[in-house]
Amino acid sequence: MFSSFKILCYCALSIALATVAFFSVSVGASSEKTASSTGTPNILSPTRSAPDLVGKPDDPIKTSIEVELKTEGGDTLVTGLTGGDFTVTIGTTAHIVSCVELADKYVLDVLPPNQAAAGLYDLKVTALGETDTETEAIHYAETTRSNVDVVQVIDRSGSMADGCYEPGVYYLRDAKNAAGIFVDQMQTGDMIGVVSFSNSARVDYGITEITGSAVKTEAQNAIDSLRAYGSTGIGAGLRDAQAELTNNGAAIHPWALILLSDGQENRSPYVSTVLPDIVSTKTKIFSVALGSYADQALLQDIASQTNGQYYLSPTEKELAGIYNSLAGQVAGRQTLFSEEGNVQQGSTDEKIVDVDPSVKEVIFSISWSGAGNDLDLTLKDPNGNIVDSNTTDPNVSFTSGTNSESYAISSPASGKWTMQIFAGTITSVTSNIPLSVLRDKTTWISSNGDTAPDIKLWSSTYSKTSDAGLEYSAAVTADTPLTVNTYLDKSSHIQGDPILIKVTIADLQTIKGATAKARVTTPSSTGSFLLYDDGMHGDAAANDGIYGNAFTRTTEVGTYSFDMETAGASTAGDDFSRVSYASTYVSGANDSDGDGMPDGWESNFGLDPTLDDSANDPDADGLTNIQEYQNGTNPFNDHTDSDNLADGEEVNTHSTDPTKQDTDCGGENDGSEVANGRNPLDPDDDVSPSAGDEGGGGAGCFIATATFSSHVEPHACQNVE
Repeated sequence: MFSSFKILCYCALSIALATVAFFSVSVGASSEKTASSTGTPNILSPTRSAPDLVGKPDDPIKTSIEVELKTEGGDTLVTGLTGGDFTVTIGTTAHIVSCVELADKYVLDVLPPNQAAAGLYDLKVTALGETDTETEAIHYAETTRSNVDVVQVIDRSGSMADGCYEPGVYYLRDAKNAAGIFVDQMQTGDMIGVVSFSNSARVDYGITEITGSAVKTEAQNAIDSLRAYGSTGIGAGLRDAQAELTNNGAAIHPWALILLSDGQENRSPYVSTVLPDIVSTKTKIFSVALGSYADQALLQDIASQTNGQYYLSPTEKELAGIYNSLAGQVAGRQTLFSEEGNVQQGSTDEKIVDVDPSVKEVIFSISWSGAGNDLDLTLKDPNGNIVDSNTTDPNVSFTSGTNSESYAISSPASGKWTMQIFAGTITSVTSNIPLSVLRDKTTWISSNGDTAPDIKLWSSTYSKTSDAGLEYSAAVTADTPLTVNTYLDKSSHIQGDPILIKVTIADLQTIKGATAKARVTTPSSTGSFLLYDDGMHGDAAANDGIYGNAFTRTTEVGTYSFDMETAGASTAGDDFSRVSYASTYVSGANDSDGDGMPDGWESNFGLDPTLDDSANDPDADGLTNIQEYQNGTNPFNDHTDSDNLADGEEVNTHSTDPTKQDTDCGGENDGSEVANGRNPLDPDDDVSPSAGDEGGGGAGCFIATATFSSHVEPHACQNVE
């Protein structure tokens, strides 16, 4: 999500960004109802053991209801339903704002009805004549805002030691900095706790209500005291963190765990034995995999099973931005803006943020890394008024931490706000860190001439100069009824699976005519593509306010993340913009015939997974089946992107992208450019947008590739202390 990347020449290394419409064998327009048109609904969430807080009884907020629907007496999923096929009752009938069909469930975005009093209410969902009831699953409470109880669960195993992976890599230092940034962003009335784990788990700071800065300081001191040593007991950390919430958390608050780890669990209790007890509660787990050696698959699964969110931080440098954004997401706020920046010593950088009239409260925040560095945030409202740390406005609350600053503003003026980020101090940091790493004794020589079995000592120097400026992350989150929700079609994927993304944009009803763009980051590259509301891209019906598309080049094992940007006009006619995030882990797939193509991919396209047919070319487009798989194209469609160039011609002759109509994003499709003697890799020679072009040279047409740095496997640093 916050990865640094190096832009390379897109004409040679463009990423495949295909649309669902080209792959009707796997996903397409909404499917028909099952033949019986009968089914039994099963409410997956919320439940009695994990109720959802919907706010005040006379002013509730929207909530999401997950429902599984199978044919009566069978295990076949009922597909093809819309919001009109469901009725939701919470005392009286609730308003269904949107209905999204995923691979194994439906997600209903619902506005609960007003109630006479606060308390727990039964939830009923009716579909196709059958009803399921979850007693006391909806919680109304007399509260002005939804506070949240959070326990940070931090890996302090030996591999987290500064310099363990390689000199100049500071995992624990930057993890503690990021965790502190999150604490800074928490609000009065929230509850915060800290649990760490290595060989075993430890409650470093019992969950405590934030009544002022003293509690935040105590929590941050507990974080700062962490030292790296030992093995990786993720299960123990989760178990003890959940116990803090269960025993001492506020029943009226949502609960969340923020889990960070850089390695593979190797101590009991293991996650598999601990997680079921957490899944049965209302706790959501937001997991962060730090570095390439982290168990990304496990951390993604933990987040998925608890309806949380999974993040990959390729290096320690992305942590501050991730935790800055997490502060809003964990609290259930919408993100209006999220961007990184760089500012020079003594200079001011500016970010322009649109705040629409639906926003009830907005939080502007910045975060940065490095001891001794100091940035100052000042705001300018749409009327030109300055908001700074000296403000006496009762609607403005200013918070300053060691590496962050933020303003919380109630009832903000709508329009364009300016964030002014001034670099007061950027220090040059040079430090010599003694590092101890297990090494083979035959290559080990003690620095003082002694002999010892498995230890090598060395010194490394980390240097950062002010000439490069200071990188920072800016985020703006808000309490607003105008929401954007991003879904992936299923919780896990294997190589060759298309990843279908769906987005709902709604206030009191779905919003049509908006734009939605996804920036995808794969294990080795990045690029962008548009989502559509045309009924042709896995987005259900045309013009229903549900936007969709699929990413098809999933040949690599690893994390795939999607940063969403949406914009449009509300039902009241007010312009808005939102950003959101989703991610998944693509695991290795079976290849029974050893032809380099996963069995699932072959079966999906009608190939034989038991026969080596990698060299065949059934659509005679110049690409063999294995090349179709590698390029994300359809082996039975010679013009996958419908730009009048055969897939093989695009790859072998023109070096264009066979899954994108307009590779250079100049506004003219590739086939038109080639036919008229123009260069399909040069946007400057495009004549005019071609009918049906994807992107048309607009913002959704960005293409890039990236290379990411990754750290080597840690050298068994369990004994670092």
